[in-house]
Amino acid sequence: MIPSKDNSLNAVVSLALRCTCGASLLMGCGGGMQPDEATKGGAVQLVAKEDREGFDINQDAKNDVWRYFEVTREGRRLKRKTFDFNFDGRVDYIREYGDKGQLKSDLMDMDFDGTFDVKSIFQEDLLARQEVSLKGDENPEVMKLYRAGQLKHIRYDRDSDGNFEYWEYFNKEGELESTGLDTDGDGVPDQRKQEKVND
Repeated sequence: MIPSKDNSLNAVVSLALRCTCGASLLMGCGGGMQPDEATKGGAVQLVAKEDREGFDINQDAKNDVWRYFEVTREGRRLKRKTFDFNFDGRVDYIREYGDKGQLKSDLMDMDFDGTFDVKSIFQEDLLARQEVSLKGDENPEVMKLYRAGQLKHIRYDRDSDGNFEYWEYFNKEGELESTGLDTDGDGVPDQRKQEKVND
């Protein structure tokens, strides 16, 4: 079973995702770094550099949230955020951003064992795919697929052999509509069962 987040963790996640560059949160961790300049051919050129800001959200004098920026001639671009939700000094959550500031991907260590269990992929800031690996490897046991941010179906690898054997399909209201089962191991459900949907 995939570990679930309790209310206290939800509160920390919510706070961390909302934190900004407020003076009460910004710590002395490189927020004022300036990009390097190099002289080449008589002209001053700006060399891209990574800049970062740290936040102490539990007020223990240690940064728990980091924001990383790419600094170029055009300015600063947010590249990613990292979070230590349980304050043990290890990163539990990474959020990556694209060139235009759009959400790109998330990685999360749900059970705080140092291995990322959940990977989320976004398209146009909407969740497109989510993979859950209980072993923390490249073969997820659960894969959720979304269309326009809405859950369409879930695939399950119930014996952790790298192949999905069971599918759940959802309607536009998010209700379970049908299930599928692959009995011959070809990766395609050959048995389909309609589920009763509440009126």
